[in-house]
Amino acid sequence: MEHTGSLFTHDSMATLLPESGVGIAVVTNTGMVSGDDAPLIVDGLVDLARGKTPVRQAPFTGTADPALAGLTLLALGLAVGGVLRADRWARRNARGPLRTGLRLAPYELPVLFFFGLADLFGLLMRRAGTLEQITYVWPALFVWSAVTALAATAVLAARGTALFRMGRSRADGAERDAAASTDRLGQGASPMG
Repeated sequence: MEHTGSLFTHDSMATLLPESGVGIAVVTNTGMVSGDDAPLIVDGLVDLARGKTPVRQAPFTGTADPALAGLTLLALGLAVGGVLRADRWARRNARGPLRTGLRLAPYELPVLFFFGLADLFGLLMRRAGTLEQITYVWPALFVWSAVTALAATAVLAARGTALFRMGRSRADGAERDAAASTDRLGQGASPMG
């Protein structure tokens, strides 16, 4: 006989073993995100109470955290590459504001994801939560989403700066060309050549 309970930041499970008169209660501070911690611990304790060797089981976050660490490093690497190649990107992709804006729009998604993370968790878990609670409950997810949002922001800033410099350079060049043409006209050169 068992019963479970979950809050955003805590998870619990109680089990009664009527045949042996043993009762087991476990409360973890891992919460609903990795809500398999309490049941895994209870399963091991039930095995011990029955004289069996517990089966070693890894919680969900034991698998997910290394994957998020890899994704965090990937986001950092891609951001460094995006920042370093911003000038080249600007030269290739400055084909009107709408097209350029559409090319940059996907970089806003990690930022929106990060700031909407608490609402997303609330929707999925059917409980209200805060970004601070997510930091406590699943630090690896918080770090990955924060680093990815910062990386995307850095790439957006670098590309925006490169586009601005390129536009400014073109405007300065056009002004120089116009001034040179005016100088030639002023010196008696024929505008026709």
